[in-house]
Amino acid sequence: MEKKTKAKLPLSPIYRIMKKAGIKGKIGKQAVMLMRDKVEEYIMSETGKAAMLMQHADRKTLMKEDFEMLESSYTTPCFYLLKRTQEGLQIVKIDELQHELQKGQERKA
Repeated sequence: MEKKTKAKLPLSPIYRIMKKAGIKGKIGKQAVMLMRDKVEEYIMSETGKAAMLMQHADRKTLMKEDFEMLESSYTTPCFYLLKRTQEGLQIVKIDELQHELQKGQERKA
């Protein structure tokens, strides 16, 4: 029986994209690996949603229009940050991070 392994995107293109974001310092390998996993999850999720639109249109070919239809249905952008915790690096939504910061300010007051 063949062992199925999850395909992984190469790290170097992801590293280059992260550097283009304006990072002046170094980027740890674990950070790049985490970003790769998140990118792969995003691609899988969006492709699955677009595939539902393709099936609804009774087509067998996934098309650019399926993804454009998805984009038009999104109302608010979602932004993420990497946060260092005791357990390691964690992806945090900006609104969740702002909530944590507000809690911290309330405790100090």
